[in-house]
Formats: sequence, structure tokens, C-alpha cells
Amino acid sequence: MGLKLVPEDIDVDSKVVAERHVKAFLDILVLALLEDGPRCGYEILATIHREFNVLLSPGTLYPLLYALETRGFVESQVHERRKNYVISKSGSNTLQRLSREFKTSSLNLLKVMKHASEEKKTLLHRNAEFHT
Repeated sequence: MGLKLVPEDIDVDSKVVAERHVKAFLDILVLALLEDGPRCGYEILATIHREFNVLLSPGTLYPLLYALETRGFVESQVHERRKNYVISKSGSNTLQRLSREFKTSSLNLLKVMKHASEEKKTLLHRNAEFHT
């Protein structure tokens, strides 16, 4: 099974791209949000919706929070009947490492996209010259 690309019948727009990024990097995003301070699950969902216009279900977020807590990256605290999540020292260190890797990978992707775009322009220009 190879890399699943965007199906041909999907109109790729900014909402689709944002949703793909949020879902693919949800662990990094959640740790980054918790780096700013404790949050309950609802606040995490609301922030993601506000910032990315992506509506996640609790069924997507809570298993991730449980996994992050199990791995020691976050801790939960019950406060006034709400469960707040706090990033741990290990989670903060992991976030720093993942952020570096994400930036490197993103820059490489942008380089490839720019290179491909420049190659396409060159080919189109050559093709136009050939036909004139």
C-alpha cells in the first residue's frame, strides 16, 4: 500500500490543507497548546477550531490525550469538575525536538515544491518556444 494522495475528486483548498495538517500533526499541536498553559479538552478543541477552522470530535482528541498522558508527555489534573491537561518536562522536551524536525521537514517540502514549480515553468517556456 503506497502513499495515499488526495483523491482526484477532491477540490484541494485551504480548509482541506488545514485539516490534513491538524490531523497529521495533532500531537505536536496539542503539546504546543499545552506549552502555553493548562487546558481542558474542550478548550483544546475550541482553540483548534478558532485558529484552523477545523472541527475535531472529542473521539479524535481524547484518545490522543490519553496516549500522551500514558507516555508521560502530559499530566491531568481535576479542577472544578474539569480535567485539565498540563505538559510535563518530558513533553516539553519532546515538543522542542518534534518542532525542530517539523521545521526541517517543512522547509525541505517547500524546497521541493519550489523546485518543481520552477521546473514546470521552464518546461512550459521551452515548449512555448518550440511551438513558435
